[in-house]
Amino acid sequence: MGEFPLPFLPYDRLRAAADRFLDQYHPSRAIPVPIEQIAEMRLGIDIVPVPGLQQALQSDDFGVVGYITSDLKEIHVDEWIWNNRYNRYRFTIAHEIGHAVLHRELYGGQHFDSVGSWKAFINSIPEETHGWYEWQAYAFAGLVLVPEAPLREAAARRLARITDWLKQKNVAIATVSETVWDIVLEQVAGEFEVSIDVIRKRAEKDALRQEFLPG
Repeated sequence: MGEFPLPFLPYDRLRAAADRFLDQYHPSRAIPVPIEQIAEMRLGIDIVPVPGLQQALQSDDFGVVGYITSDLKEIHVDEWIWNNRYNRYRFTIAHEIGHAVLHRELYGGQHFDSVGSWKAFINSIPEETHGWYEWQAYAFAGLVLVPEAPLREAAARRLARITDWLKQKNVAIATVSETVWDIVLEQVAGEFEVSIDVIRKRAEKDALRQEFLPG
């Protein structure tokens, strides 16, 4: 397969790439980010639900539920995830768009449009390179689905409501700060239509806990 043109992209560069993407395709930053519509209507990517795809991928220890074809025109996603795990489905779409945006050169000259050929492609990538490849797409997806300004606004709003309620109950927030922060993140995740893990990682990267609940 030859060389793997995968540059090192630190988080700040991935944030910049996600911001450029949102500026072009969803400048309002309104949440939840309509990632499915962006994929299909703006990027011209077909989303193809595939029965049994998750099982086929996990049978060889691939912990994913979808992939984008080498021509960057189709995202194949497990049909059960598509029907039953909406937040996971949304993140999968954003993750695969991340590959299309960040790794176009890596896909150039390749040909895979089936589970078997995709596995062969992934297995041909050195393990360390593949780790960076997946981390970059994961981070990009989180940054696109959870833009910084709406995240800060939502967290501040949710925290203010909980703080007011605690004051009415004469409960010092410092005594329940861990629980309060978990509730904030859970509620914010619902607004953004992503998993709690995605919100938690985004909040950690933006150091929101230290800012909103210091000490």
